[in-house]
Amino acid sequence: MIDLSGKRAFVTGGGRGIGRATALMLAQAGAGVAVGYRSRRAEADETLAGVRRLRRPAIGVAGDLGDPAAAGRAVDEAVQGLGGLELLIVNHGIWPSDEVPVAAMTDAQWGGTLRANLDSVLYVCRAAIPLLPDGGKIVLVSSTAGQRGEAFHADYAATKGAVISFTKSLAVELAPRRINVNCVAPGWVDTEMSATPFAREAGKGKQEIVRTIPLGRLASYRGFLFGSHAKDGEDLETFLGPEVRSAFDNLVDRAPDGEIEIAGGKTVQRYRANWKLQLENSIDLLHPRILHRSAIDAADRVEHGGKPPSIEWDIVRSNGLTLREWDGMRIAALPRGHCWMGGSLTRKIDESPLQKRYREILVRRHGESRTDEILAFNRHNTIVYPNLFVNSRVAQIRMLQPVSVDCTEQHGYTFRLKGAPEEMFEATIRMVNTNNSPSSIVTSDDHEIFERIQQSLAGGGNEWSDLSRGIENESDAQGTNELPMRNQHRAWAEYMNG
Repeated sequence: MIDLSGKRAFVTGGGRGIGRATALMLAQAGAGVAVGYRSRRAEADETLAGVRRLRRPAIGVAGDLGDPAAAGRAVDEAVQGLGGLELLIVNHGIWPSDEVPVAAMTDAQWGGTLRANLDSVLYVCRAAIPLLPDGGKIVLVSSTAGQRGEAFHADYAATKGAVISFTKSLAVELAPRRINVNCVAPGWVDTEMSATPFAREAGKGKQEIVRTIPLGRLASYRGFLFGSHAKDGEDLETFLGPEVRSAFDNLVDRAPDGEIEIAGGKTVQRYRANWKLQLENSIDLLHPRILHRSAIDAADRVEHGGKPPSIEWDIVRSNGLTLREWDGMRIAALPRGHCWMGGSLTRKIDESPLQKRYREILVRRHGESRTDEILAFNRHNTIVYPNLFVNSRVAQIRMLQPVSVDCTEQHGYTFRLKGAPEEMFEATIRMVNTNNSPSSIVTSDDHEIFERIQQSLAGGGNEWSDLSRGIENESDAQGTNELPMRNQHRAWAEYMNG
């Protein structure tokens, strides 16, 4: 559970459904909550009672948010009642349950849905933004209908799609104030709003809707959500295993306050090759010194002016380790295709003034022994097969998204360690720009080679690719042994064979 002690939140549409669940979770995390509702006071009172049972400040705020004056009054009441506002969750809205084709849509229904679902969002945000502090948070609730459309409910889908675009626009506007603006787009949720379609044909409506949802299961570990298309199978912790879980543990534990937040946007890179090539590359210790020669040469020409090297320089330069050094590095091939490789950063990084200051903060929170344990965790990549890369040392996660058999996107995410010096987050951003972004002098080499390999394989001249390096030593593999690659393909074969 995240810690929101002392924070104050206004949840519109907080009397029932998703809004009530949100209000209660915010209270569980320590926040005081203002619960917005239009006219159903009894339901709002139930939510407020739940917040108060958690011993958090709670006030009810009534108002028709489709009226700009009423929306302004509601925001003012929430701020005055709580003594301020850091979190705004705009959750209210309607879903007209009757199926109406566009050709039969009345002006009254179109205008009513627009007023309730879109105009009101503008009015609430417009009133609240000047009252939010720098670093505040706004979450707008849309719907998957806003992404995919919804036949016979075009009014609803159009307003929810507009909320998504509104979110993106507002996020850029408020970025200079460090106000994060995000959008949640739920699918079908078993609430009162879904009761009518769920009840159609004596309950068969719900069965039909459930069959359209591809996600079989959802689970979380240390705040990271994982989904599975399979309705049955291993639980998440078993699937990850202890060595992969330790990478997520270390990423969160490196935050002195015990919490991380995704920040800095994301990078997206597309290359014309199969996704498996990057999985192999990310655990291959033979290629860096050869493939990234130009990046290594550029790093060698950097003058540090007597100062400690930066982390982004160190990562680039570490590609130039000798083959003997690469061959001595630890690697691990784990069940289910997972794997990891040891870190290659030099000890000089730990001697920088920034790292020393960061270590002092950790020691104050955890003591010397636990701090040493956290900082001793040293991996470059932990690969969650088949598509996730975790690097806790630099607070980064990358995800592969296959577009087609010969086209892949890499999505990169960075994290801020709460309680750590802000300069560490800035170093993470510089590291990503240098090593794992469209402007990188390193990743560009990799993607060029992936595409050349894909073209070669498409030529059909070779039936097999040779991954036999070190095959005579699979029990105690390390360094440039290709065991992790063989392990990935064995896992793929098992998955494909059921």
